[in-house]
Amino acid sequence: MRVAILGSGSLGLLWGARMQPLFGENLLLLTRTKDQAELLNREGIRFIGQGGETEQRACHAVCSDEMPEGKIDLLLVMVKQTHLSAVLPVIQKGTHPESQIIFWQNGLGHQENIARLTDRPWTYLSVTTEGALREGDNVIRGTGRGETSIGLYPPSEEKPHPLLLRWINILKEQAGCNILYDRQILHKIWGKLAVNCVINPLTALYGVKNGALLSPEYQAEWKEILHEVVLVANREGIPLSYADLDEKVKSVCKQTAGNFSSMLQDVMRGNKTEVDFINGAIVRLGRKHRIDTPVNLRLVNLIHEKEEQML
Repeated sequence: MRVAILGSGSLGLLWGARMQPLFGENLLLLTRTKDQAELLNREGIRFIGQGGETEQRACHAVCSDEMPEGKIDLLLVMVKQTHLSAVLPVIQKGTHPESQIIFWQNGLGHQENIARLTDRPWTYLSVTTEGALREGDNVIRGTGRGETSIGLYPPSEEKPHPLLLRWINILKEQAGCNILYDRQILHKIWGKLAVNCVINPLTALYGVKNGALLSPEYQAEWKEILHEVVLVANREGIPLSYADLDEKVKSVCKQTAGNFSSMLQDVMRGNKTEVDFINGAIVRLGRKHRIDTPVNLRLVNLIHEKEEQML
């Protein structure tokens, strides 16, 4: 099995470090720049565990422009939503009709990009609660083990490809990963979207770690965001419960209290955020169903202002 990871940010480096002992030379990291590829080939991935223990793991990397044609059997697409459209030609070129292509993006929007691929029927969405912080182009710190769910998209009653199941079993049995196949992946996508709609913009806007949102001063905005998400989700045919989501956000804030959200990390680095695919997705779908979403719209506008200030 020839496995590749497209995107060597936080998740890409985390899963690269995790899978390297399992797949060795059959694992390829695809980077945006040649400089990062050269660094990874020269020094490998430096993985820092939650207890501070450090491991250096050799890896093979190339710039995504140099991705081998039609050679990849299983591809983990880990670029951000903002970059996904631009890498579709790379995905198309590097895979073949039986390739298993797993999309790991936050929010909503990648579904439209998946539809633009040609003769690539085995596409999946993934939802993960794994935590990681990139501290350098080849340095990744694990900040929390979590659960990963993967499901066919577009949704289908068809069984997943045996190659995907084999890969999942390898990760479960040999790396102890909490990973599973889930036929209800869209419900999981929306559940994580709801959590991200609260945690990402509020932490990015106020410059705080996830745990700080448990303070009473953020509760009013938190509740208003979730109410809008639930209204839109239910109209989309996704049955979400406000009470369940409220508890889920609290749980994530507690479990990741010391973490910087991905949106806050983007703001701190002066990068474009994924707010248009998170809170912005709620705004767009709200307009589609004639549901007002003023709180999510305000957050989208404020985060864009924050982006401009940091550029």
